Order: sequence, then C-alpha cells, then structure tokens
Amino acid sequence: MPGVNVLQTSHFHESKAVGGPVDQPAFLNGACLLETDLPPRELLGTLQAVENTLERQRDVHWGPRTIDLDLLLYDALQLDHDDLTVPHPRMTTRRFVLEPCVEIAPDFLHPSTGCSLRDLLDNISRPHRRIAICGVPGTGTGEVASAVADATVGHAFHGSIPLARALAQPDPHKRLELSLAAAECWHSQLPPESNDNEWQTNVSDYWLGSLATLNQETIDTAPCDLGKRLQKRIASCPAPHVLIVLRVSADALDERIRFCRGPFAGGSDIFADLEACLTSSPVEDINDSSWREQLLAAQERLLAAVGSAPRVPAWLPIPKGVVLIDADDLGDATHHALAAVEAMA
Repeated sequence: MPGVNVLQTSHFHESKAVGGPVDQPAFLNGACLLETDLPPRELLGTLQAVENTLERQRDVHWGPRTIDLDLLLYDALQLDHDDLTVPHPRMTTRRFVLEPCVEIAPDFLHPSTGCSLRDLLDNISRPHRRIAICGVPGTGTGEVASAVADATVGHAFHGSIPLARALAQPDPHKRLELSLAAAECWHSQLPPESNDNEWQTNVSDYWLGSLATLNQETIDTAPCDLGKRLQKRIASCPAPHVLIVLRVSADALDERIRFCRGPFAGGSDIFADLEACLTSSPVEDINDSSWREQLLAAQERLLAAVGSAPRVPAWLPIPKGVVLIDADDLGDATHHALAAVEAMA
C-alpha cells in the first residue's frame, strides 16, 4: 500500500478462539512492524481497506472472520477516540497478540505502561497470577471477581466493603483512617508474592491503588503520619499482574442506587458495596443525585490513575496489564473479564 513499508513480519501463531461463539476453529495470529508516513487514522483506513478487499464480514462479535487487522501501537503515541484507541486497549493481557509482537519487536515500549512487549508477555506468563477487579461501589467488582475465580479454578478475595465505607466518609482525616484500616485488611488477606500456594490464580475484588486515588488530595499533605503510613502499606503489597477496571455510566449508577434503596436490596449480595456506601455516611440528608456525582468523581480519579501518563498520584505503581471494561450490563462485563483472562492462557 502507498505510504507503508513492511519492515518485519512474524510467523503465524495458532491459538484457540477467545470470547466468541463456542466451537470456533482455531485462529492464526501474526504481527507486522511497519514504517509509514500515514497518520494513525489514515493508516487505520488503509488496514480496513485491506479487510474489505478480502471480504471481511462483521456478523458476530468475536466470531470467525477471514481477517482482522488491528493497529496495536504507533510509536509512543497515545490516542483515545471513539473510532481509534492506541495502544490497543486489550493487548497487554492477550497472549495471541503479545507472542507474535515479541517475536519481531521484543524491546518496543508500550507507552501507557512503560514496559517492553517482552515484559508484558512475561507478566501474564506467571504460573500463579494475581488478578484484581476494581471500580467504585456499584460497578459489580465482587460479582465479576467471583466469576473469574470460578472460571480459573482460583481463589476469590472479597474486601470491597471497606473501600465503600471509606468513600462514604466526608471527613478527610477519618477517610484516611478508614483507608489505612482497609489497606491493612487487604494486605493480610493476599498471600505473599513469593508464595506459590495451591491456587493457580488469586482474584481480588479490590486494588490497593483505589485507596490512593480516593485520598489523593490529602495523602501527601495530611498533618499526621496517616498519609505516609497508607503510602507505605500500598507500596509494600505486591501489585497484581493484571488489573481489570470496571466503569459505569451515570444512568447505570442511578439505577443501582435505586435498587439499593429498594425492598430487595437487603436480601441480595449484589452491589453490597454500594449499599454499604449509602448506609455508612454520617450525613443523613445526601440525596441520590449527590451520591451519583460523588461516585462518578471517584471513578474519574481512578481512571486517571490507570490511564495515560502523567499518573495521578505520580508515585502510584500501576500494574503492567490493565483492562478497562464497561459494566453497565453486568453480564457483558463478566463475559469481557472472562475473555481477558482466557486470552492470557
């Protein structure tokens, strides 16, 4: 194609189909290293033109297809548009992507994580992986973590309620106290990084970095040593190999807040963290719209921390593998989380 020069091409790597209809045939995956003077969107258009020439069909999501060309990386560029996201948002946990990439460009840096492609592949190749599912109360982290642990024959660690209670606390000092208590609880739950226990996969419905984003305005400036103690506790806990971040829309939060206010909330564990958040605040007259805005603000801080650099807060270490999943439909979110984990195999 004009404006494109193919520098290297990997071998084909066969892999089982992930996430789509059952009983699909195996897929063949490869990677190319290109030199181009086309800007990203024009290069994407060129790739789609190749797909159309080969009569690519888009009938079933993640279903069988003649060809599927993705733009994974473009130098150190980071883009997030409706029609193009670079780096590719799911590549850090996909073995069928990383293996052919490492074959031709092992030292190429992934700009969002700062890791080489070889490091990203090594990260998901551990025999005992640690996976964290995180999000603000009401995103369904507990439900997704349980499903992932069941699917991987792993062990689920639940602890989203302490985060919910800390978020509900308006006083910054008391929020730090609750966050430190949550960090101590989570730290004691998770096995040491060097401990290859009987569980192949450990799955938690929390991430200690959430506590850093929750307290980011006060953690560095607190007059007492609470902030420093929280930083130290977060830094001393082994980071998960993969972080799955669930995000929800304002409409979904409204619906789930109404559910937690309704007559069936107490009889179900679903969204128990959101219910704990709503009932833990010392301020009794907070209306539902205020809760929604507070939760959305906390979500924006979390997304900023795991998104493109600069990090917020700057000292917070981010896991090498990060996957963002929309969780307005909890069934779809669970399906995408399971597909992300299955793609590591």
